[in-house]
Amino acid sequence: MNGNPMQALKGCLDKNISVTPFTNNLPIRRLNLQPGKSAVIEAAYLAVPEGEIGRASQRYTCRERKVHGARFRYQGLTTGYEAEITTDEKDFVVEYPPVFRRI
Repeated sequence: MNGNPMQALKGCLDKNISVTPFTNNLPIRRLNLQPGKSAVIEAAYLAVPEGEIGRASQRYTCRERKVHGARFRYQGLTTGYEAEITTDEKDFVVEYPPVFRRI
């Protein structure tokens, strides 16, 4: 912030931008979770258009993995938000109801 590191974000490996599901691709692909497995991550979260930046604890759980894609349960542990995310065979988000659907 103002050219200085934000101590609150120390240790955040991932980024999450509120207006795009594409930042969810990063931990999903990096974690390479198999069905039934989950992982908690710490992300630097940017709320758009507010411009607020903060730390967000998040859990990804792989529900199902098939040849043509996978399903994940996303939990915003900081906010209580939950969603089901569907990915393609390369783990790129194709559906993130109710806010995104790739066409």
